[in-house]
Amino acid sequence: MKMRNIFTKKGISPVIATVLLIVVAIGLFIAIFFWIRGMQQEAILKFNSDIKQSCLNVNFDATYQGGTIQIQNTGSIPIWKADVYLRQGGSLTNKGFIAGPIMPGTSASQTGIACGGSLEITPILLGNSQKTGAEAEYKCQEKTKTISC
Repeated sequence: MKMRNIFTKKGISPVIATVLLIVVAIGLFIAIFFWIRGMQQEAILKFNSDIKQSCLNVNFDATYQGGTIQIQNTGSIPIWKADVYLRQGGSLTNKGFIAGPIMPGTSASQTGIACGGSLEITPILLGNSQKTGAEAEYKCQEKTKTISC
């Protein structure tokens, strides 16, 4: 019986190995690039600065009575509209929105909103997309108010 010499076996050529490593590296780079790009939020501007700064100046009061919700803009920034959600137990249901714009010092209301828990009102500002220049909405989540009904 002959013993085979394990050192005489051939593997892939160095050229093919190098090409495979380059292809894998490029593929990883492209995947990471699109993953990071997808995580970045589009910049929306209002008054030539980041709209998040404008959200800091949003203030409003909200009341609910007899199926009507009313919000009063007490801040210095116009509110484009406000989303209304009903929270019952652990679930959150979209009940529509209060149309605007609601200028500082003015109010707006929406009728026909049935409530059986609490309402969450989230103001929405209108700005311009830095990328396209088109109008874009931005929800000021940190300014959401909850009212009992």
